[in-house]
Amino acid sequence: AGIVHRLIAGDEYSHFELAEDLTSHHHHLVCTQCGRVADITLSDEVERSIDRALEAAASSVGFLAEHHRLDVLGRCATCTSARS
Repeated sequence: AGIVHRLIAGDEYSHFELAEDLTSHHHHLVCTQCGRVADITLSDEVERSIDRALEAAASSVGFLAEHHRLDVLGRCATCTSARS
């Protein structure tokens, strides 16, 4: 439980941010081309659905899920348009 957490953004990039205890719960869109990271917040309804699905998957193998973090990997708008 530190103040700063490291988020891996591809093989060449790292992103650092304040721990969720100091900010709010959120997820990340991570560009695998340039390493850009965008924070996203999901609705409470979607978060509850994700929690239920992850808890069910974890408990099916005897694992107790305490928290989740979601990183969506892909290409940002800049890198997507650069490939066109």
